[in-house]
Amino acid sequence: MPIFVRPSGIVLPGGINPPPVQPLEVPSLSWTDARGRTTLLSDWESGWVLQPGIRGLDLPGYDFYTDASPGIDGNALRGLRAQAREVFLPLAFFDVDRSGFMARKRSFFRTLNPSLGLGTLTLTESDGSFRSIEAYYVSGAEGDFGQDTSGLHWQTVGLTFSCPSPYWLGAAVHQEYAAGATGSFFPVLPVKVRDSQVLGNTTIDNPGTPRASRSGRSTAQPRQRSSRTTQRA
Repeated sequence: MPIFVRPSGIVLPGGINPPPVQPLEVPSLSWTDARGRTTLLSDWESGWVLQPGIRGLDLPGYDFYTDASPGIDGNALRGLRAQAREVFLPLAFFDVDRSGFMARKRSFFRTLNPSLGLGTLTLTESDGSFRSIEAYYVSGAEGDFGQDTSGLHWQTVGLTFSCPSPYWLGAAVHQEYAAGATGSFFPVLPVKVRDSQVLGNTTIDNPGTPRASRSGRSTAQPRQRSSRTTQRA
């Protein structure tokens, strides 16, 4: 069996060897099922280790619709759409003994039950910013008990999640606009100059990849909505 590699300065639970991998340098990634049970999948000290080969954290795939015309080179792009996203997570998990490992495994696998409804994958950066996406488990936990994939108190799996929406969602961005304090334009002398206000187009920066839209009450038709959820591919 391959020898486990651990980072320096980390004491593993029970002093045992973890799976035959070392922690992957990725942001913190967690899975929350439809009932609110959360598992941190990148917590080495607690027995969860993400592996190389993660896919589906950046741009989605696209379908393109084109037309070709006789006698004209190439084709014309008529439209496109982002595909449903697929996220692949190679994961190793372990515990100090067989009984602890089996309890951990069964508890985690129960959270993958797609009949419970949509869960949430959340990616958190070191600065505290995060993005999340709704998903459901598709495959990968059927059981592979090869020499390099499992042991008495550890196992590696490649979990595939399907995401109905292709976009990761960041924190909501909310901006409000209101008129200043009212008052008499010509108060009693001495005359005081008040702030003026000009209503017109308002531009709100969208840090996400797809186009954002306005939500909430409004008396105008702004180019961007005044309250929105940031979408990041």
